[in-house]
Amino acid sequence: MKQTSIFLILALLCQMEGWAQQPDKKFITAGNEPQFDNAPITNYIGHQIKATRANLYAEGFNNGGSVPTGWSVVDVSGTAGEITFVASSTHPSGFSPTEGAYMARFNSYDCSSGNSARLQQTTSFSTTGYTNVKVNFDWTKDDQYPSSIDSVYVQWSVDGTTWDRAGGVGRYQASGDSWTAQSISLPAGAGNQASLYIAFLFVSKYGNDCYLDNAVVTADLIPAYDLLVSQWNTPVTGSDVDPSDTVRITVSNNGTSDVSNFDIAYSVDGGNTFVTQNIPGTLTAGNDSMYTFTTSAALTVYTTYNCMAAVTLSGDGNHNNDTLTTNITKSMQLYTDTVYPQLQPLWTGTVCADSIVDSSYVETLSVDTLVGWMKFDISSIPDQAQIQSVTLHAYEDIDNYAYFRVMSLEYDPMANPYDTIYNDARNGSTYYQYAANFPDPGWFAGALGSTANSDFSNRLADDWFGVGIWEYETTGGYYAHFEGWNETNVPYIVVTYGFPLSVDVTVTGATSPTTGYFNSPSGIVTITVKNLGTDPVTEIPVSYTCNATTVNETTPVGDTLQMNDTYTYTFVQPLDVSVPGTYNVQASVAYSGDINPGNDTYNYSFVVWAPFYKKVIEYDVSALTASYGSEFYNGQFYISRWNSNQIYVLNNQGGLDTTLPVTVLTSAQGFRDLSTDGDYFYGGINATTLYRDSLASDTFYTVNSATTATYVRGIDYDPENDALWICNWTSGSENILLVDKNTGATIQTITNPNASLYGFGGLAYDYWTPGGPYIVGASQHNHNNQLVWIKISDGTVLVDHDITQDIPSAITAAASIGGAFCSDEAIPGSVVLGGVIQNFRLCGFEIVSTAIDTFSVPGQISATINDSLKEIHVDFPYNADMSNVVPEFELNDFHDLALAYVSGALQTSGVNTFSLNNGDTLVYHVVRMNYNNTDSVYTDWNVIINVLDTPSVTTDSATQVMLFSANLHGTVYPQGVNISDAKFRYGIASGVYTDSIAATPATASGITPVSFSASLSALTPNTTYYYLATATDGSLWFEGVELSFTTLDYTISINPATQSVSDAAGTIDYLITSNYNWTATSDQTWCTVTASGSGNDTLTADYQQNTTASSRTATIVVTAGTASDTATLIQGSSGIEEQGIYCLVYPNPSEGVFYLSVNGSYDLQVIDILGEIVFNDRITNDYVLDLNGHAAGSYVLRLISSDGSTLNYKLMIR
Repeated sequence: MKQTSIFLILALLCQMEGWAQQPDKKFITAGNEPQFDNAPITNYIGHQIKATRANLYAEGFNNGGSVPTGWSVVDVSGTAGEITFVASSTHPSGFSPTEGAYMARFNSYDCSSGNSARLQQTTSFSTTGYTNVKVNFDWTKDDQYPSSIDSVYVQWSVDGTTWDRAGGVGRYQASGDSWTAQSISLPAGAGNQASLYIAFLFVSKYGNDCYLDNAVVTADLIPAYDLLVSQWNTPVTGSDVDPSDTVRITVSNNGTSDVSNFDIAYSVDGGNTFVTQNIPGTLTAGNDSMYTFTTSAALTVYTTYNCMAAVTLSGDGNHNNDTLTTNITKSMQLYTDTVYPQLQPLWTGTVCADSIVDSSYVETLSVDTLVGWMKFDISSIPDQAQIQSVTLHAYEDIDNYAYFRVMSLEYDPMANPYDTIYNDARNGSTYYQYAANFPDPGWFAGALGSTANSDFSNRLADDWFGVGIWEYETTGGYYAHFEGWNETNVPYIVVTYGFPLSVDVTVTGATSPTTGYFNSPSGIVTITVKNLGTDPVTEIPVSYTCNATTVNETTPVGDTLQMNDTYTYTFVQPLDVSVPGTYNVQASVAYSGDINPGNDTYNYSFVVWAPFYKKVIEYDVSALTASYGSEFYNGQFYISRWNSNQIYVLNNQGGLDTTLPVTVLTSAQGFRDLSTDGDYFYGGINATTLYRDSLASDTFYTVNSATTATYVRGIDYDPENDALWICNWTSGSENILLVDKNTGATIQTITNPNASLYGFGGLAYDYWTPGGPYIVGASQHNHNNQLVWIKISDGTVLVDHDITQDIPSAITAAASIGGAFCSDEAIPGSVVLGGVIQNFRLCGFEIVSTAIDTFSVPGQISATINDSLKEIHVDFPYNADMSNVVPEFELNDFHDLALAYVSGALQTSGVNTFSLNNGDTLVYHVVRMNYNNTDSVYTDWNVIINVLDTPSVTTDSATQVMLFSANLHGTVYPQGVNISDAKFRYGIASGVYTDSIAATPATASGITPVSFSASLSALTPNTTYYYLATATDGSLWFEGVELSFTTLDYTISINPATQSVSDAAGTIDYLITSNYNWTATSDQTWCTVTASGSGNDTLTADYQQNTTASSRTATIVVTAGTASDTATLIQGSSGIEEQGIYCLVYPNPSEGVFYLSVNGSYDLQVIDILGEIVFNDRITNDYVLDLNGHAAGSYVLRLISSDGSTLNYKLMIR
């Protein structure tokens, strides 16, 4: 048994939440927390101070097995539930009381599900002065009857009759039987109560018995001083968040004492900086008050603000509630509009390949039979709108398992022929793909995505936007039919848009690097920047981050973007892409004053593939069903089908020329692979028969056949042995055989070169690659699209490469590699290893090339190699010496097997000398040798000499033209020479340049235009300046044309021009609009004004009370430089005159005392709103009217002259 004194020491000194476990005794403990001095708000962020915790009540149920004193047991639902007090458990067994000799038991093992009983207090206890009340108790859990979880709920009451549920706990736990400590928090209403009752409601689910013991009620002592921030009132999230919004918070006094002279503060940057304000007034205990900060939050940008409000009070006893955090999102104001087709033909319709089918309804039919379109009138959307979403709504009245796409529409159906509409509605961007059968009839509704948003924006000036409806399946019979413009359910689009901000710069995309191979470790990063704001922008800070490296640069001076302009920027510092893998790049802009930073970043990724041969052929052959074998011969590709006796013949651009039958094969048989020796085609049909077909006829037929030792799938001709390599792919131990092309007899066997690289669907003989010859296998198994180079002499594997990464557009889960071939004719100057990705692509890789890798000439500017045209363009500056030039070049000289000749003479890099002129062409004859060092592949390269023009300079428009300053811009085109100096010349007369200023940058080189600029200062307002840009290479100066600009003049205006006020003293504001510093004066002493200001600002006029009987006028003059403007302030009189009676009353309204001045003797009456006279007197001249004691509100002052004339005047008592 634990002693109470021990518990008190722990509670007071350690401030720990605990339970005093003393049977048969109820007790209350309390303690005081030390006072805390006032401290900076930031000290309390995340600072936890444990409140003083006290035990208010404890019950161990130790009453000799009877209901404890002050408790009772009642049935709540049913009568089978029983609550008893026992010394040990039965169902399950093994539990003993945790405190004392007894514990409470509920017989949920015996009573049916739904029965419940309550163990409730009949004697209350007090929680006065306490908060955060918790009911703590020990509770048994066991692992039996998991689907029948019995439970107990803690309830509370303030009258012992009406019970509220606070929380509960179940009996079951999977981890086994154990006592568990439970703690249920009561609602705030249970605190600070003179009388509180608790109860335990047991509910049976017909599982095991429930046992409960050692119930202790704990609470936090309400400190004398406890201020908390209970609410952030304003501003709140929305599109109407204003930069000048006032911050309001609510502070509550949860302590027992009144407080005064405390500080409140707020932060909108996550607690980094605070605005603090002192509250000198009093906040009484138990009350709260909303306070308004005098400093606004300045929420100027469109983003999410992490806000925090805080309060500090010297001696505050609970710092856990001193701060309150919330997020405020400032978003763009959005608008929604609905657009429809116009009610006339061709705004919707259907078209086929040769005519317009209908000018209203929209129908699409598979196999490109019918295509529909919808055109919408968007003239109601403002041209400057920024489109956020475009959602199409179209009513489908009938379909047949349609899978349609919503496509972009580029051409106006009302202004273009049917064939243009037909092709347009099927091509372009895919806005939306409907991916399931759509129930008809019914509305289709689909958000068309970001591409449609952009296209819609681009169409705003044209006042129309359209979509194509395309049933893209290649099997016939599927269609969808939508109602058109003249039917019941007209299609429409719901568009959401906002309006541009003043400053809003974004990154819209990136054009490089892109996925692929890289021949150098440098990846050029190019992004697209767009100005969405209304203000022009220039010199935009841009950056990219990749792999923890950040590069920061700035767009060139002079490249100004107007609203909706885009700019393609290429970073000077490239990205290192030397390591193959995925690169994740974040491109960003950080323009000063950007109101919407939420769109400042753009994330994209690309993949650098592991080095392999360059892909030079990729033709779509998906229309050639069951394509498999492949061979190139005499300028054409031959593609066989594995399940048909057809062979497709394609031209060298991938276009289908003809289809040939193999007459010896049935319609269900087809060659798996193809090869040729120049006289015959060879192939197999996955059998031991070797087929040979004559090339003498367009029709394939069998001349003779042979039988081989293995099934024939992969096949290719070996010119060294005048024989055929064949293989099958069915087994992991399959060999590759060289067989006689006439008899099929085995000549050589390559035994299972690699058990993991079996299953060759095609073979290709490679005698070009150094170290060969090789047989290349196209593997379908294990490595599903693998190319494997096997050395014929010893069977070793040289290269094992998966081409999936090389042709991602061709690879699907159903695609695998088929037949293969090697050819030095498919692409001039190259040896191509090619083959079929079954049903998808015909692909080829350049394994040998006569390429010139590098080429340079001393004194050149650059040499540009065009591999596809076999051209090299060498650029020289205008002053280059071309009399004795020595080209230096590097061939694609793998193992030194490439040679270059000019006019029959073998060329050696850096030795042969030429005298050249502009326009000359050198022809390099490049020869690539095969593995036997004999001529194999060759091509001619044209080296074209180009002498560039002299450098030039352009003068660009001035920017940032102000009163005293302007920025000048120019561009120099170096044309390969070194520009040593650049400057601007300027003056105030055309052609007369009395001054000059150095430009930045002052030097340039290469052939890329370089922008330069300079900033002028100390200029004269309202003056025209003439200037030109100029640069030199040290020998000549190059000048741009003359341009001009005019500096701004002084401007100032005061608004409104006239304002009127009452006779009472006060202040009133005028809006000053100016581009310079200004001063202000008033011509009346009773009216004083703000003496000076700068730019756009507010002028405040402070005027005294007018105690005269006449209105009066003050003239206010504001001056900026040589410009000025005036305004007037008219102040009314406080007096009134009727029927010869004059009366001046002030102040009005007042707290009850009014001063009157009249022009004679009068009877005075004061009448309330009920018409009752509440005061009367006889007055003469000046008089003090004292209405103290009368209720606040409106009254009528009535003066009555001796002749019965009256004057009525409204009085107001505050």
